[in-house]
Amino acid sequence: MRLACIQPPNRFDYGTAIQRIVTDRFPDVEFRVLDPRRDRLHPIVTADAVIITGSHARINRRPPFLVHLEDAIRAAIAEAIPILGVCFGHQVLASVLGGTIETLPERSAGFEDIDLTTAGSNHDLFAGFDHTITSFCWHRDHVREPLLDARVLATNRTGVQAFESTRAPAFGIQFHPEFDQSMVETILRDRLASDRCRQQFSRSVTPDQYTKAQESRRLYTRFLEQYVVD
Repeated sequence: MRLACIQPPNRFDYGTAIQRIVTDRFPDVEFRVLDPRRDRLHPIVTADAVIITGSHARINRRPPFLVHLEDAIRAAIAEAIPILGVCFGHQVLASVLGGTIETLPERSAGFEDIDLTTAGSNHDLFAGFDHTITSFCWHRDHVREPLLDARVLATNRTGVQAFESTRAPAFGIQFHPEFDQSMVETILRDRLASDRCRQQFSRSVTPDQYTKAQESRRLYTRFLEQYVVD
């Protein structure tokens, strides 16, 4: 299995975190990380699946690499290659599919409850999951409903949390199943500007919430099992 992981600029090594989850289940996977700022993205049309990670880039600011990435997504959709966009990847996929990206009043940070819609509860991607999923959120922008060419699979207080394309095996999740304890500790130590922010964040990252969130990591392997593995 050949998996292309597109990793835009970010402050965390999302690609490695996702790779650990995937290779634990599929040790023989060929996992290739591509940086859209410097790598040609044409290999994704020969991949068995594509994952697009999070990023500190903002879609509405139109970073220079974005046109390159959007063209690659359109090419993958045209070839019916399964795509999973995560956080920034979720947003850029939604934008390509006709969705609108907006800025939240304040950053969503910490473990959050994600509620499956009726479509999500009945969807193969979320088979075996409870109606409410706990996972880590770390974003300032979000996807606003409605999506022109997509079906919403999950929401929470900040908006669309998961969707699927109605014309290709392409999916977006706003949350970060791959976040581990070291990433959470890095945010607490380095990324929060005030004591108030740190206190609010700390209240959402309890051991109980972290334990609950481990189940969401299964989405990566579920995606591959359902749409790639024979």
